[in-house]
Amino acid sequence: TKLFIIHDIEWIDDQVALQDHQVIITGHTHRALIHKQDNVLFVNPGSAGPRRNLNSASIGKIFLRNGRLNARLVELNA
Repeated sequence: TKLFIIHDIEWIDDQVALQDHQVIITGHTHRALIHKQDNVLFVNPGSAGPRRNLNSASIGKIFLRNGRLNARLVELNA
């Protein structure tokens, strides 16, 4: 499994990332998101720190089971 971690998704060359990686982890916006596109799993875990805007604090978990990748967001209680 190939992971690509980058602060801001806008900085990425889409073609390179989509061809070479199975999971792209980003975080710049602090908005939690799980999205799949062209067999690539995009994960923004949100922010585990103080609340930002109206978003709750959260983390992301990525699972590899039986060769399949999945992700889940976990909301943190203050």
